[in-house]
Amino acid sequence: METRPISEFLRTNILRVSNIRFNFGLLIKRFNKIHIDLEYRHHFYESPILNNNNDSDELTRFNFMRIHSMISSFKVPTSTDFRSVDVGLKIIPSLFEDVPIGERSIPFYYSYNPSFPINLYWNFNANNRKKENQILSYFSNQYSNVGATVTPLKYNILKYNFFRIEGHIGFKLSDVEASLNKMILENNLPINIMSVQVEKKLETIPPRPWFFPHLYMYEKSIKSTFLIVWMMQTQ
Repeated sequence: METRPISEFLRTNILRVSNIRFNFGLLIKRFNKIHIDLEYRHHFYESPILNNNNDSDELTRFNFMRIHSMISSFKVPTSTDFRSVDVGLKIIPSLFEDVPIGERSIPFYYSYNPSFPINLYWNFNANNRKKENQILSYFSNQYSNVGATVTPLKYNILKYNFFRIEGHIGFKLSDVEASLNKMILENNLPINIMSVQVEKKLETIPPRPWFFPHLYMYEKSIKSTFLIVWMMQTQ
């Protein structure tokens, strides 16, 4: 019986390419990164032991608490709640309705209740990070002493694309317009205001001066014609 060293056997048989039973080219193609996610791997599945969707459950409960706080704190302030239009009128920076409600400012018709504060249940991320005192609202001075929250118009408002004009209900239109224009000029706000009549009662519509250029030109023409005729008759 012939005996051969194991090193010679490995060198002559196993390490020969012809004895390998799979194709290196196919192996490289198989592990091409373009095909890994689509053909040979499935999507990542979380383990229930590591993550059992606690955040989703907490967010659901938080949203129900926000609805409860919105219902319990709803109240529309009127002019009787403030001494003057300068005290009641405020402009609050906010975001448009295309973003979630928790990222916008709290409207003024949700009053602040220390026993059940609405700012505590307004934004889920702010609640987790203990930053509920940084949420902008009409009554922010009752739950926060942060300057950017109490007087936001004095700070950077570049990220906001909407302004809530609140606290004007019950005051005279002329007083509100004057106070708003003053506030816009003092804070250099990029907005203009326009009052719109939404009631159908004629007695509530304030009279405004009117001017029709065509009637004005016609009136001037008639006056000049009569003046010329009168001058011709007097001569």
